[in-house]
Amino acid sequence: MGSCAHCYYSPSLQLIPLFTEKNDLRLIGGAAFGEGADGYNAGIAYSITDQFALMSDYTFSTSSDATGGKQSRLNGALGYYKAFKNSFVFETYAGLGSISEHHSYTYPQHTSYGSGYSNQNYTSRLSASKLFLQPSFGYTSGSIDLAVGSRFDYLMFNNIETNLNPSLSEYTRLMSLSQHNNILFFEPSFTLRVGWEYVKLQIQYIPLIPVNYEDKFLFGTKQLNIGLYFNFPQKKNKVSSLK
Repeated sequence: MGSCAHCYYSPSLQLIPLFTEKNDLRLIGGAAFGEGADGYNAGIAYSITDQFALMSDYTFSTSSDATGGKQSRLNGALGYYKAFKNSFVFETYAGLGSISEHHSYTYPQHTSYGSGYSNQNYTSRLSASKLFLQPSFGYTSGSIDLAVGSRFDYLMFNNIETNLNPSLSEYTRLMSLSQHNNILFFEPSFTLRVGWEYVKLQIQYIPLIPVNYEDKFLFGTKQLNIGLYFNFPQKKNKVSSLK
């Protein structure tokens, strides 16, 4: 029901392209299944040189129960990568992100006459920005990719607005978040991709660990991403020389 506890942050897709050379393009799209929230995500990455790359990802999720929460998350980053023997890759990305949320709540309330109840509706809106660092190490081949990654998210809530009644427990939870709005999260990730050189099925699991915030019940503590990963490598130009 609408009075259930809401989730005000959950992990988002970690795009780990495992680049080995410049001018490669990676695309991914799929579904996200999290604790209390399900949705979809998409990402794009491009290796602009033989060492540096750009990436961006987007996640939209809604509450998987009847609590009425919606989240939209957008990230962008610049990264460095280093390939070893064209199979093992170290990458690290530093970036910025933005989050917007809308939540609705329904609570039973005594009527002004008699002993009956009526439903009272409330809403809240939240916006946040974040800084993140995402190092990873993986193995890539034509048929399989394996990667262990991590993301350190520093979340800063810019605005929290609500018309919740202060007597409600959800109001107390929301106000505790507004009073401690600079929160550090550690998000390790485990990624498996299987298929062919140009398209693979990706499965990624991400647990979320709040580092400097004790109330873990405000957040979704795990997410599973399942989607398709597309690889568009640079074109190999055959050059012949006449002597």
